[in-house]
Amino acid sequence: MSDIIKIKQLNVKSTIGTETWGKKKLQPIIVDVIVYTDIMKCGETDELEDTIDYSEIVKSVVKFSEEGSFDTLQEYTIKLIQTITEKFPIEKVNVKVSLPRAHLHSNAIQLSMTRTKDTVQELFTSDDVYTIDKLNVSTIIGFNECEKIVKQALDITLSYYPKINGDIKTIEDISQIVDSKILAEEIYNLIEKTRFITIEALASCIANCCLTSFGIQKVNVRVEKPNAITFASASAVEIERDISSIPKLNKKYQTRSLSEISKSTPASAPAHLAYIALGGNIGEVFKNIKKALKLLSEKCQIIQTSYLYETSPMYVVDQPNFINAACKVLTDLEPVDLLAFLKNIEKEVGRVPSIRNGPRAIDLDILFYDKIVFKSENLIIPHPRIAERRFVLEPLNDVAKNFVHPTKQQTINALLKELKHNPSEAYNKVRRVMPIRNQLWKWNEKTYLMGILNATPDSFSDGGKYNTLETGLAHAKEMVENQVDIIDIGGMSTRPYSDDGVTEEEELKRVIPLIKAIRAEEWGKEIPISVDTFRAEVALQSIEAGADLINDVTGGEGDPRMFEVMAQTDVPVCLMHMRGTPKTMQLQCEYKDGVLKEIEEVLAERIDKAQRLGVRQWNVIVDPGLGFSKDVNQNFEIVKGMKKLVDEDSLLANMPTLVGPSRKSFIGKTLNQSIPEKRVWGTAAICTILIAENTSILRVHDFKEMKDIITIADRVYRH
Repeated sequence: MSDIIKIKQLNVKSTIGTETWGKKKLQPIIVDVIVYTDIMKCGETDELEDTIDYSEIVKSVVKFSEEGSFDTLQEYTIKLIQTITEKFPIEKVNVKVSLPRAHLHSNAIQLSMTRTKDTVQELFTSDDVYTIDKLNVSTIIGFNECEKIVKQALDITLSYYPKINGDIKTIEDISQIVDSKILAEEIYNLIEKTRFITIEALASCIANCCLTSFGIQKVNVRVEKPNAITFASASAVEIERDISSIPKLNKKYQTRSLSEISKSTPASAPAHLAYIALGGNIGEVFKNIKKALKLLSEKCQIIQTSYLYETSPMYVVDQPNFINAACKVLTDLEPVDLLAFLKNIEKEVGRVPSIRNGPRAIDLDILFYDKIVFKSENLIIPHPRIAERRFVLEPLNDVAKNFVHPTKQQTINALLKELKHNPSEAYNKVRRVMPIRNQLWKWNEKTYLMGILNATPDSFSDGGKYNTLETGLAHAKEMVENQVDIIDIGGMSTRPYSDDGVTEEEELKRVIPLIKAIRAEEWGKEIPISVDTFRAEVALQSIEAGADLINDVTGGEGDPRMFEVMAQTDVPVCLMHMRGTPKTMQLQCEYKDGVLKEIEEVLAERIDKAQRLGVRQWNVIVDPGLGFSKDVNQNFEIVKGMKKLVDEDSLLANMPTLVGPSRKSFIGKTLNQSIPEKRVWGTAAICTILIAENTSILRVHDFKEMKDIITIADRVYRH
């Protein structure tokens, strides 16, 4: 039997990996070394030269740590073992390395490796043990009534043995191994969403997640419940499971382990989460992308789509600009089968062979598949060129902002920011765009002007002026001649305190003939038209008659069919914030957490619902709803807070915005002007501020005057 020499909890410092924002990270490390040796002779002679001097091992570990820089915990541990075995006559050694607080909610991330003289060059063995030590998380657990109300703190310790598909021949190949920090984060998110009675069931659920979602061969799970017993420090359960003994859990506990999956995902949803890039630059690209998504949905559940981006060609620059997007999907297809499915979609959409990185009708790539690292002859996951391609990172950031790249250990958002700071990206044009009619609107390059055409007898400002076909058509023509970007047609007044007694039939009579009449005129064939309605049938018939955008003041909540129609018609939509109805909204202006906070949260919830029902993110515009359930001060707060509403940290990050300040009563009250038509200059001032706040679309009555305002303000704020 071998004797052992132990060095316990040696504290050193070294640089291992990077922070998620890409900086080198100097951090404390705790090292345990066990040397398997024979101390028989030293026991007899009591001479230091007859044994291994552990003080020299300590010096070697300290020097190695302080002078080295390592990409991963695995690289540090392997090279430390190799250093020890090179300097000392050791037959076998075990090294355990702990990184305290490497994950915010865990005591430490640990790795234990044992090597002999014969195996010291092996980068991975099936006996390597990865540990997440005391992951602290709070959840509802227990059968007593009080336990079902108050969350309790649990300590979870996981020790696992990864399963590797393929050889590990280089340090870079180690990236195939499940990263402990990613696993810790996923288990943390899983436990927070569970509701178990027993810690036995919770431990089984965690083991099941590790084995099925992360490709782990064997896992030991210890769950401790502190203060569960009055005179004991904790109650605990510890289990060990391998891939052949996955527990058969009750269906209600089959919680998805991936935090990105919506809470509304049904229990029968496909098992794997994938991110897919889409793009093309020849033919009818937008139709190609739409068709590709429709075909993709036959075998994958599309959870979310990104915005659309027009991007400069990369690698082969002598070709048209590309349109790029990304989507998040659930699928039961394995990686190789998913790739084959995507190639069939490309063929069906119309892609033909061309030069590498050359023009193509459609291109679909697997960017990520769960958290795995996969290599085969025809497929590498993660996609090897994600970090150098802004045309991939921009749309991917929309759907996976906080997703940590499995090998680079940085979030997608961090990778994008790092690439943007690269001098080579200075001339790489990437524009967020929205197709509408036969146009391509480019957000943030100009302010778009929406002219109001109320085909109503009772609108607050211009009711009765354009409610005949002749007057409405003449007004539309005047707008086109004055270069408005879109005409917004409404058939029902939503002024404060107005009655909602206009029937759907009456609204259709006011709107549909006018849309058709505009489209019948030569000057009206290409002008984008918006329909201002919260009724699904009015929206549907308006799009069929020639409208291009659905502008819903209720944010999709006024009609249970509205999101279905938005998805079916696949046109741009504007979701506005309001409370109640026009008749009651001004009685509901109390906002506990502030008006901007509620707008952000409510619209984010509506967008999430819309996307789950098939509305594409690139089609969504948000409107904070000036004058709708807001008082004077709140309206001004919104005007000066538009940038904040959609800043990087908002739930509405980077959303295009539409605001309708035109002749509103908050302007009239501020100017002491009761006549709406005399609020033009007040409207102009608000429009100028909104342009400075990066508002995308302004909805106005006085389109001639506001056209001048936009022209001058854009020269200052958009260039």
